[in-house]
Amino acid sequence: MNYLKINRTTIIILTGFLLTWFLLIGWAGSVHAENIRVKVGLGQNPPLTIRNKGSVPTGLAIDIIQDVARTEGWQIEFVEDIWDNLLDKLDAGDIDILPAIAYSEKRAKRFDFSSEAIVSGSCPASCGI
Repeated sequence: MNYLKINRTTIIILTGFLLTWFLLIGWAGSVHAENIRVKVGLGQNPPLTIRNKGSVPTGLAIDIIQDVARTEGWQIEFVEDIWDNLLDKLDAGDIDILPAIAYSEKRAKRFDFSSEAIVSGSCPASCGI
């Protein structure tokens, strides 16, 4: 009888360990399996977006987007242009996200806005992500 108790306990512990291990491996794999390429429009709008020639862009909105990208497993590609061209690119689907765009009802008919603003009067807009 004692032999059966030890085996049951051992089996329960091993089963719990294996289930936890498989769940963790599956979760970690799913995070990295996403690896979605996301094109982010980049205009000059300090302190939210700052284009730096020859280096990685900076700014509050860029920091937030990069943090989300790390969490979601996105590969970010920055697309630099002037503001009017970036709006057209977002509308055409050539970029996926345009950070620091001010909300208006007219723009809301064209773009999907995030529910949270980075600063009062602006929030990222996206085209179907």
